[in-house]
Amino acid sequence: MKKFKTTVIDALNVILPRWLKNSLFHVSFHLAGAEFDRFAYHYGFAPNMELGLAAFAKRGLVPKTVIDVGAFEGDWSKMARNIWPDSHLLMFEANIQKQDRLSIVADSIGATLYCEILGAEDTQ
Repeated sequence: MKKFKTTVIDALNVILPRWLKNSLFHVSFHLAGAEFDRFAYHYGFAPNMELGLAAFAKRGLVPKTVIDVGAFEGDWSKMARNIWPDSHLLMFEANIQKQDRLSIVADSIGATLYCEILGAEDTQ
């Protein structure tokens, strides 16, 4: 099936005018974002954090602990939890204003959150 897809894509690259290919790219990006990302990752070698980490997991990488430094709003941590559900997850965020939101995320995914970061000055 993969060979068929690549053959069709190669044929379309020859047949379709550039403006139409660009338009199709834009439409597919907006209508089917996840599929577009998978396609770009597998066929265009475009970097994608989630698909890359999932590929590592598929090859047997199962870390005991996953650390998210700069957790911000917890999206990366949620992604990592989906990939490695049995790993211990630590979230670090220096911005204390994010603590309330991150606490909710950390509780929902079973992670440990640290918002108390050491620095040169005591600003609290």
